Amino acid sequence: MDREAFDRSLARRLLHHIEHRTTDLAEDVMEVPAEVYTSSEHLEREVEALFLDQPLLLCLSGSLPEPGSYVTVDVCGTPVLVTRDGDGKVVEGDPSAVTSVTDVWTFSRNTRARDPNWTLVATRSPN
Repeated sequence: MDREAFDRSLARRLLHHIEHRTTDLAEDVMEVPAEVYTSSEHLEREVEALFLDQPLLLCLSGSLPEPGSYVTVDVCGTPVLVTRDGDGKVVEGDPSAVTSVTDVWTFSRNTRARDPNWTLVATRSPN
């Protein structure tokens, strides 16, 4: 069965389940050891396999309707900024690959003033 036919069959099955308020059921009860839910090593492997080792849909293109628009997303504790440049293209990097960028931000605050807010005074790359 080709991919398109497979997708159509999944869509038909999904619509059938929605219409009849049903779901797919397994042949038998599956037992899972409690360690699967409590093991930090298992969690690390699962996060790597499901989120960090796969392309992820971070937003729909309609969320970035014009040049300069942006969306921020948290991917397993890593903040990701998705944005478009003046030509409407993804800024820096391959849109299908995750890239890590580190910035150093410097803030200042007048401790004698009544204003409790901090002011951004500089940004730079750590290198």
